[in-house]
Amino acid sequence: MAMPVVCYDEARRSVTFRYRDAQAQTAYRTLPLVEFLWSVLQHVLPCALCRVRHYGFLHGKAKLRLAQVRLLLHVIIAARLELPRPWLCCPCCRCSVYVIAGSPPRQPPPDD
Repeated sequence: MAMPVVCYDEARRSVTFRYRDAQAQTAYRTLPLVEFLWSVLQHVLPCALCRVRHYGFLHGKAKLRLAQVRLLLHVIIAARLELPRPWLCCPCCRCSVYVIAGSPPRQPPPDD
C-alpha cells in the first residue's frame, strides 16, 4: 500500500496523502495523525510472522488438508457449475471453427 505523504500539518496534527481510488484516479485524503498511522500499521505484520496464506491449510498444494479442515468444521461449499465453452464461429458463414494452431506473436522491428 503506497501512500506518499504530501503534507504534514503540525498545528492540526494531520497528514495529507495521495492514493489511487477504485477507478485508478489519483485522490488526496487528509486524516488526523493517529488515524493515518493506524491505517498504515494495519498492514504491518509482527517480525516473526509471515503471510498466512502461504503456509498451513491455505497453501496452494494443501488441497487434501483443506478438505480435512472443512470436514472437521462441517463446512459445505457448493460445487461450481462448469459452463460449456463457447464455440468459435466463422464471421462469414457462422459455422464452427476448430483451432489447429495459433500464430506466433509478432516481433517488433529490430532497432538499428
